[in-house]
Amino acid sequence: MSWETGRLLASYCESGRDAVNLVQLAGGAAYGEGRRRLEAGDVRWVAQISNCQLRTPPKLPERPRAGVAVGLAVTGGGVGMAVEIECTVENARSISSGTLDVGGAVDYEELELRGRKLGRKGTAKTSAENVLGAFRKCFGWDYKQFDVRFNIPGGLPMDGPSAGIALAVALMSAISGKAPIAHLALTGEITVQGEVRPVGGVREKIGAALSAGAKTVLIPKANWEDSYAQLAGEVTAVTDIAEVMRVAFDIPYEAVLETGLLPFLCTSAG
Repeated sequence: MSWETGRLLASYCESGRDAVNLVQLAGGAAYGEGRRRLEAGDVRWVAQISNCQLRTPPKLPERPRAGVAVGLAVTGGGVGMAVEIECTVENARSISSGTLDVGGAVDYEELELRGRKLGRKGTAKTSAENVLGAFRKCFGWDYKQFDVRFNIPGGLPMDGPSAGIALAVALMSAISGKAPIAHLALTGEITVQGEVRPVGGVREKIGAALSAGAKTVLIPKANWEDSYAQLAGEVTAVTDIAEVMRVAFDIPYEAVLETGLLPFLCTSAG
């Protein structure tokens, strides 16, 4: 197999298992024709009959936009990927009638335990609620006066607590109308107290972020490893929502973030 054929094969695969399956099928076709080398045509033929789609790795935008942040996730195949998160904030129609909507997320899950089915709210929706609680406690922002909507463009289902700090940055950006710094990606759970908690798959997420063009990657301090300091991008460990906002919106460290003060009042971000 040539280098070009290998790259073509990889473009159809999301995991090592996908690659093995594709090679087996393409290799069988080549062997049946008496050939000992895979060609690009074999890969395309298998992709066509298997209905495989070309995988297009996401790239971070060159110019950040207000109300948009880039989170990080790990697919079922154990592959990291960058995920764009949008947020809009509008005044509620009446006092204390604000709503929260999370599009592209798993709203409800069913778990089977010892023969019984248990239902629970999707953890992505819970993460968004934690973000609203943290904004109220740490910044004095009363979410009940607003309709807040998060969305994951492209229909990618989002679940899990690791989107917390990305949701927080998208929300702050939507409130202020200011975009976060360019080439930023984030992962980390957030609590209603504004603390950043550790998450899984950090190595895979950092790799996906750097491949997508990130220059700054925020991770929970509890996930920090010394080897991250040697990577091409700047991996920064954070402990709370104030640190997240300082980095995401380029807030000088000499600027004091008092409780009840929205950080964007201090930021120099565009």
